[in-house]
Amino acid sequence: TKQGQNTKVAINELQQKLSANESIMLAVDGPSGPRYKLKRGCIDIARATGCPIIHVYYTCEKGTEDRKRWDRWITPAMYDTINLYYSDPYYVDNTLTVEEITAELEEMITKFTHNVNDVSEVNKRMNGT
Repeated sequence: TKQGQNTKVAINELQQKLSANESIMLAVDGPSGPRYKLKRGCIDIARATGCPIIHVYYTCEKGTEDRKRWDRWITPAMYDTINLYYSDPYYVDNTLTVEEITAELEEMITKFTHNVNDVSEVNKRMNGT
């Protein structure tokens, strides 16, 4: 949410961008966590626009994870390789409750992130990094 705006105004602005065929990106568990716990805004936007939710995740080959932060932010090292991963699109089923959608999305995000991390660790070992 932009500073000084309430959530409904910000959601309306994001919906207008999607209607104009622009893309938006949200930290759906942010800005203060907890990690992998979705906030309702992304579901409301997806419901209203019919746009999918796509989880985006990244890893770094040499980056360092800040374990003191709630989100365990990864800082890439100089000249590091950054790998981006995208989940399959999740289209909101309007027959489900917000709680049911939230549970499905949180499970999807958690599984996707753990799978990416597993693959990333194998790649690091194979590449000797």
